[in-house]
Order: sequence, then C-alpha cells, then structure tokens
Amino acid sequence: MRYPFVVEQTWAVLDHLATDLLRWPYRYQTEADIQAEFYRRLSNTFEATGTDTYGATWNEHGKEIYANFSRIGCQHGIRAKDSGTIVFPDIVIYDHLEDPEGWPDDDWQWPVSMAIEFKHRHKTARDHADVLKLARLIRHENAQFGCWINVERTSDSEKQGIYYHSLSADHKLPKGSLWTAQLVMPEAA
Repeated sequence: MRYPFVVEQTWAVLDHLATDLLRWPYRYQTEADIQAEFYRRLSNTFEATGTDTYGATWNEHGKEIYANFSRIGCQHGIRAKDSGTIVFPDIVIYDHLEDPEGWPDDDWQWPVSMAIEFKHRHKTARDHADVLKLARLIRHENAQFGCWINVERTSDSEKQGIYYHSLSADHKLPKGSLWTAQLVMPEAA
C-alpha cells in the first residue's frame, strides 16, 4: 500500500525515534516525554520537506483572510461524524483542504491524514479505548489513518525492538489504515 507523503514521513520519524529509544532508553521517562520528542522530530521533518503547514482562506467581516496552519496538532479536537462528540487524539496530522478557498462548515471537521495515540506500559491493543477511538475516526472518515503507539519496558533483551501490527481487519477497516506500534525498551534502572 502506498501512503500519502506526510504519512510516509510519519512512519519514518517513528522508526528513527524507536531506534533512538532503544539506544537511549532512559532519556525519555514518561508518555509525555515521548510524545513531545515525536512531535518535535515530526515538526522538524515536515518543515525540512515544506509540508509543515497548509493554508486556508475565509471571509471575515467582508475581508478575505488567508492563513497558514500547522499540519501537526497536539490534543486537537475532532468532531466524530457518527456521534457529534469531540475526541482529542494525542497527535493529529492534518491533510490539505479539498478547497483551500473554503473554510470547513464545522471548525472541528478539518481533514485529517492521521491520528495517533500514545500509551506507556499497556499490554493489549485490540480493544483498548484509544484503538477503538482511532477505528471509529477512520470508519466514519474523520481520519484516513491511525496508529496506537505503545511503549513497554522489559529486562529481556530478546524482546526489545519495534513491532508493527495492522488492526485494520480486526476492526473491518480499509487495509493498512489502523496500526499498532509496540516499542519494547530496556527496563528503567
């Protein structure tokens, strides 16, 4: 499956971060530390490739306004199309507007390329609330792709590494749209 460019970039950043987490397992101690480092690296990558912003035009009090928005957001709200509730993925990667001249009817309905959730020290993914949230966003076309990133620690060096698993079939979603990334790092000292 061929992914959109910003999603490909996201996978590459995750791979590099996982490699560094295995090399320096004590640098990032909490879920928030890992999220912040992922955001920083992703932002730098997008900026280096010129994909860090997208633009939109709207009319305010008879004056046309154009603005660039960051492609990445932390805890940005997305209105679920099926229920109208607003959910807040840890990281949101926005897609281009189909019509940059038109503002979405609903401020919470910006097109999303990928929604990402992080967890630290969780063992199961398939029915975790965040996985179900991501599946729902994909199913109802709020997001094209989703990834649940779980960081675990173990003293067993044989089990350390990064493991990807598609959950698309489990949740009856388009192939390759929902993934888990299991980062298994050395146990903290």
